[in-house]
Amino acid sequence: MRAVGLAGSFYVNAASFFAVIWAVYALRLPPAPPRQGEERVGGFLLAHFSSIRHKGRLAVGGGIGFCAALIAFCFTGWLPGAVALLFVVGLFTTVFTSTVLTLLQQITSDQMRGRVMSLFTICMIGLSPLGALPLSWAADRFGVNRATVCSALIAGLYALAVALGCRPLLESMRLTEEEESGKT
Repeated sequence: MRAVGLAGSFYVNAASFFAVIWAVYALRLPPAPPRQGEERVGGFLLAHFSSIRHKGRLAVGGGIGFCAALIAFCFTGWLPGAVALLFVVGLFTTVFTSTVLTLLQQITSDQMRGRVMSLFTICMIGLSPLGALPLSWAADRFGVNRATVCSALIAGLYALAVALGCRPLLESMRLTEEEESGKT
């Protein structure tokens, strides 16, 4: 670092990314097929249940369902059953994330929507490394299945606590017909 200085170190690091970008470009991979499976089914189910007024309940149900399916997956030793449970995990993930995004966009004022969505993105994507660190330690120490079950239990208990402790808040997330049609 002394040879190029602190700023030079950042430039050398940035230049190293060009090698990776060139290598990916040189692969000439065929175009990826369109995504199928749980995302599509979850999206269709969410569209089918779009008339549900209590979106808060749907979000909590998606979170609890995700945790339950993940725990069941950890105890499955049969491959077709494990694949089916992973499908259900993906389905509940789609339902939870889509419902929360819909709620945030519909109950937030136009002036604050960008800020709220950026905080949501930080929480969903940016904070996951903070959870990955202790989870990887627990997986190394106690095994992947036990660590995954423990983390799913913690998340499920948190979702259950939200469902029970924030019942008035969840009831207030009932969208009016105007909000559902986007006329807010």
